[in-house]
Amino acid sequence: ALGNAARYVQQYSYLDAPPPGSGAAQGKAGEGEPPRLLQVSFDGRAVDSLLRGLNLPVWGPNRPSILVWIASQKGGKRRLLALEEDEPVRNALAQAAAERGLPLLFPLMDLEDRGRLQVADLWGGFEANIREASRRYNPDLILTGRLSRVSRTLWRGEWTLYQRDQLVSWSNEAKSDAGLAAAAVRHVADLLASRFVPAAAGDATWLRLRVEGVDDLARYVALRNLLESQGTIRQVALDSVAPEAVVYRLQAQGSLQSLEQELELGGLIEPLPAAGEAPVPAGRDRHPDLHYRMRR
Repeated sequence: ALGNAARYVQQYSYLDAPPPGSGAAQGKAGEGEPPRLLQVSFDGRAVDSLLRGLNLPVWGPNRPSILVWIASQKGGKRRLLALEEDEPVRNALAQAAAERGLPLLFPLMDLEDRGRLQVADLWGGFEANIREASRRYNPDLILTGRLSRVSRTLWRGEWTLYQRDQLVSWSNEAKSDAGLAAAAVRHVADLLASRFVPAAAGDATWLRLRVEGVDDLARYVALRNLLESQGTIRQVALDSVAPEAVVYRLQAQGSLQSLEQELELGGLIEPLPAAGEAPVPAGRDRHPDLHYRMRR
């Protein structure tokens, strides 16, 4: 691939280096031309094809949206951060999320947010209040952080990632609150990759997916796009179309649970009570069903 790297590049350009004080490396005055940055855009389909050809796992573009709430304690005082205003922390979160391909959501911290969530709720980890305050943003996941300044050169963070049916907590340390935030996003990316990225090896699984409520072209296109964006799905084949439901045959890599978790991201479809059988390796005769419906 390195010997033929140009085939994977769509375009490239040069950018002016950030101004002094932004944290980027700067050359000394009088040392010739100021430093410049190279920006490269790659062909996503070609890169994905290369990775799959090498039997490497690929995380598809359908990623869970993550709402971030952060409280800070400094000088004995605690406050909820308005991430639109606290630029160092927000920029650190945004840059780390861009590097790892995670869609972050930041609360507006308007009167409604401040009325629904108090700093004591976040600091005390009151899950019910946190989830209720997050409902207006409809995120797939919620990330909360409690940042404490321990000394002039040390900050400590306590983080919790709220998922639908579980939560994961951890702590970290850094020289700044922005450093804590960036490290937390990278940790979340690693956690989610282990959950959503399909195994590179193993038998393919053929499944029949039945989705009810696909009653117009827009919904049909949205559903097809959802299926084709899943990292666990290798092939999508239309099996049948009827007024009451659309049925697809899917070839999936990885566990049935991973596929179900991916399908529910974004809130386009939701599972129906009927449950299918356990999946079977590709090439066998019987195919289990997954039953979903379009959300209204």
